[in-house]
Amino acid sequence: MGLHHVQVSMPPGAEEEARAFHAGALGLKEVNKPPSLADRGGCWFRAFDGEVVVAEIHVGVEPGFAPGKKSHPAFVVESVACLEELAAGIQAAGFDFSWEERYTFECCERFHCRDPFGNRVEALTPRSGASRSDTATQAWGCLLREGFGVQEVPIGPPAQPQCLNCTGVA
Repeated sequence: MGLHHVQVSMPPGAEEEARAFHAGALGLKEVNKPPSLADRGGCWFRAFDGEVVVAEIHVGVEPGFAPGKKSHPAFVVESVACLEELAAGIQAAGFDFSWEERYTFECCERFHCRDPFGNRVEALTPRSGASRSDTATQAWGCLLREGFGVQEVPIGPPAQPQCLNCTGVA
């Protein structure tokens, strides 16, 4: 089984604010919605690793919108350098942001922020020393065991989206 996308909500008519956050601050690429869904409003965004889609988020219009306080998408970036660069861009754009839980998740560093509508968003990466190479398997195994309750994970790391604004070296 795989995951096709995650949907978060926004109020009607707020597509430009969604673009400012998801494309501008997060660096995701906006993609066209299928014609059969375009009239509903909202925006779709993807992250790529080369030509491969590694994350997709749909920001959908919800009348009577209320932001998700705890539910959230979590984006994975390549390295601590990319995480810090992504964080700097989000902060510079003026979005609500916190490093408060940076070291509270075994094997990972992370931050939380809020989109323009108050929805929670997380970004994380394996701790320093773990990247896509040899130590990544251990870090991702820990992520899967600790974060998702899986007992054993006999697979390597999943494809990780690269921070589109990252110039750091993993």
